[in-house]
Amino acid sequence: MDRVGIDLPDVEIYDTMIGCNWATPDGKPPSLKELAQSLGFTYDLSKAHAAIYDVALMMQCFFTARNKYPGFIVTPLDK
Repeated sequence: MDRVGIDLPDVEIYDTMIGCNWATPDGKPPSLKELAQSLGFTYDLSKAHAAIYDVALMMQCFFTARNKYPGFIVTPLDK
């Protein structure tokens, strides 16, 4: 973003591929499809990789996991 002159806020991030290893049987970082399916969501291949679909599904997964499995997703707000 430096190249185009945009300053991004300094915030902590949560990477679901790193923090949601519990979503796969072998503990590997899950794909969005694996994460969604582990939480009971249907992954629609016809919509996959469209930005709005992927972000909406990821957010559903994030908040469902936080509510359904307390302690599985810990953010800076929880500390």
